[in-house]
Amino acid sequence: MAAKGTDFWPDIWGERYDRALAVHRVEFEFGRQGLREFGVDTPREAIDAAGALWASVTEAWLTYRSPTSDQNRSRWPLAPEWLDVQRASLRGKAAGAERMYEGRRRGRLRKLLPVLNGCMVSFAALVGATGIDEACARLPALLRDYEVISRRGFSERVAERVREYQQA
Repeated sequence: MAAKGTDFWPDIWGERYDRALAVHRVEFEFGRQGLREFGVDTPREAIDAAGALWASVTEAWLTYRSPTSDQNRSRWPLAPEWLDVQRASLRGKAAGAERMYEGRRRGRLRKLLPVLNGCMVSFAALVGATGIDEACARLPALLRDYEVISRRGFSERVAERVREYQQA
């Protein structure tokens, strides 16, 4: 603070500021592609997701651990300093991964809707339907027929896709 003239930090930290303690700064930078992977597309969404992004990167992407005799570093306990980093006020009441999964779900749905709309319009034209409800009403019978032809159930395919999304 003395070297850079950032004297505002004690005001930000308030009563938590202790001149006798060392301060470590932790930053993460997300590029546009990284944000997209979390379903974040706009500046407003990035601001809203800041806490959840912080939770995700400090829990799943990067950790700081206290060494033990165990050769497997992933079993070393999180360092007390890192637990403080994970609980940073930036995080707020972020839901962490759950919030990110919801963002990804919204992003995937947003990308899927134009494709789905195009397919449903083509489907409606082929089966002679003139509206959404009529087209959707004709779809279940054909999907059930396709289950028989393909020898794979719709529910089975849905469960498989859910697993894929959970692993992504």
